[in-house]
Amino acid sequence: MVILASALLGLLIAMLMEYILHRYYLHFTGKHTHIVNHHVLFRGDKSYSILDSKYNDIVSGLSYIIVNMIPNMLMAWYLWPAYKMAATSLLTCGIVYTIWIESAHYLFHHPMDYAIEKNSYFLRLNEHHRIHHVVFKNNYGIGSTLIDHLFKTVE
Repeated sequence: MVILASALLGLLIAMLMEYILHRYYLHFTGKHTHIVNHHVLFRGDKSYSILDSKYNDIVSGLSYIIVNMIPNMLMAWYLWPAYKMAATSLLTCGIVYTIWIESAHYLFHHPMDYAIEKNSYFLRLNEHHRIHHVVFKNNYGIGSTLIDHLFKTVE
């Protein structure tokens, strides 16, 4: 039970961190490099998906990914001495979720006709993110819409 609870906590921490960084760091002003480059290149209308887009135009940089993981790493480090399996579960879920958001985000903007792209959950997330590229001020979740629903930032 502790392992399951720590896995869910790791997932929630990763979702919340994704939301916070996306909303309050990347979208704090309209002048951030992310907005200037990514949102101009991948607008929510005609150019949302670009088959010949470059990997670096879509995927976050390594430093951003590491910052996204810091809360999970700190919590796992804190739990490690007494609860090794719980710490491992928490950290693993954070890592898997981070890989999920980067992979999904890449496929949103650079479709590759993988089976997952036809999945109804993936299609709903893709539309959620496409709307974000039109509105900017809503729909910050890439890998999940849960935190957007909690903070009422769903368009």
